[in-house]
Amino acid sequence: MGEAEMFLNFIVGAVIPLLVGVVTKAKASSAVKGIANTILSVIAATIVVAIKQELKFDASLGIAAAYAFVGSTVAYTTLWKPTGIAAAIANATADVGIGKEVAVSPPVPPTPPPKSV
Repeated sequence: MGEAEMFLNFIVGAVIPLLVGVVTKAKASSAVKGIANTILSVIAATIVVAIKQELKFDASLGIAAAYAFVGSTVAYTTLWKPTGIAAAIANATADVGIGKEVAVSPPVPPTPPPKSV
C-alpha cells in the first residue's frame, strides 16, 4: 500500500463521523456509535483498496481500515464536533438509524443534613 492510498483512506475516514450521525439515532449510546464507526471504516477501506488495487484480504486491508478509523476519529474530535456539524446532522436524522435512546436518570436531590438533638 502506497502513501497515496494511505492518505486517501485517512481523507475518506474524515467523512465517516457524518455517516455515523445518519445511520445511528441521535441519543444512541457511544458504544453503538463506536461500533458503527468501526464498521463504516472497514467498509470504506475495503472500497478504497478495491478501487486502487486488486482486493486481497491481507494486512493491507487492516492497515487501510486503521487509517480510515484514525481519520474518522481525528476529524470528529477536531472538526465535526467543535463546529457543531456532527450534532446538527445527528439531530436532523434523530429518529432514524440504529441504537436505542439512552435513558437519562433525573438528578438525585441532595439529602438534608441530620437534625441535631
